[in-house]
Amino acid sequence: MTDVLISYRRDDDPHAVDRLFESLKRVLDPYRLFLDIDSIPVGVDFEEHLRQQVSSCRVLLAILGPRWLDIRGDDGKRRLENPADFVRIEIEAALDRGIPVVPVLLDNTSMPKADQLPDSLKPLASRQSWELSRKRFTADVDGLAKRIKQILGGAASSTGQRAAHISVLPHGKHPLYSAAAGTSGRVTDSRPSIAVLPFRKQVASEDEAYFGEGIVDDIIRTLSSIKDLVVIARGSTLGMGGPRVDARAVGRDLDVRYVLSGGVARAG
Repeated sequence: MTDVLISYRRDDDPHAVDRLFESLKRVLDPYRLFLDIDSIPVGVDFEEHLRQQVSSCRVLLAILGPRWLDIRGDDGKRRLENPADFVRIEIEAALDRGIPVVPVLLDNTSMPKADQLPDSLKPLASRQSWELSRKRFTADVDGLAKRIKQILGGAASSTGQRAAHISVLPHGKHPLYSAAAGTSGRVTDSRPSIAVLPFRKQVASEDEAYFGEGIVDDIIRTLSSIKDLVVIARGSTLGMGGPRVDARAVGRDLDVRYVLSGGVARAG
């Protein structure tokens, strides 16, 4: 399994990407990183291998340089408008599977707005980004590595232990299963579907709030591995979490049978 997949365009800023890749390999060891040109075995189907890597990765870094949004193909159209574009395929696959996607903005590149992106990529516009500057390169890489470790669950906590409380609110008549963090349930319904809502932020710092987002991503990824369970993409649930969740209303809006909500709070 790949821990971190780096999605980028060679025509954008390849030198910055190569430098970032080498730096992250050092600071994220022993986590496994994937950079397409560097990591694809000779003689395999490029697109199929790429899809497999995305489906198995735990975090995707979308590297956005100054030309990322508007680079055009031989037909004069933006590459992002082509459903077969490799960068689009990578990010689409990660978003659909609930894999955390971190946009990395190179040298003052602005985050694209939703109306600048194809429909399948619009959720990218609401992802929390990270800036990477040549002037602050080392510090920015160290900060990015810290975020990645928090998502992967491999960073030592400096803010005290945290506890996660998760509850399943059935929209239908019968509960699908009940679970706490780190456990999974057995699917018994023939066509179950579930939406995982953003966690309530019962924490004081940005780092702790980001930890909660990582837990939500882990839950979505774990649930997505259950055969015949339909898991709603995270982009469809933005803004639906909170202290009071009307499970029936959310279930109707998203056309799902079950709703999972929770919160993260410091235990000490």
